[in-house]
Amino acid sequence: MSRNSKAKQYTKNVVKRNKQQNMVMDMRKKQTTPTIYLDESGNTGSNLLDINQPVFTLASCMFSSEEAQNLIQLVILTLPVKPTLRI
Repeated sequence: MSRNSKAKQYTKNVVKRNKQQNMVMDMRKKQTTPTIYLDESGNTGSNLLDINQPVFTLASCMFSSEEAQNLIQLVILTLPVKPTLRI
């Protein structure tokens, strides 16, 4: 195999490897793990059959980072006293 052929083959391999790496990175971006917030109400601790608290609820929400930032700003704007949070 001539030098020119070896160089062409090497270039093809590099290009192929870069395409594969880019595909993997694109897949990772699409498969990001979401942040899901859960909150419960009515939990009496280890006594799940407490007659005085017969209702147990669990709620969840999932927001993108941008949505979460917008909601935080909205909540801050509606508070009577502004918190000193750094976002």
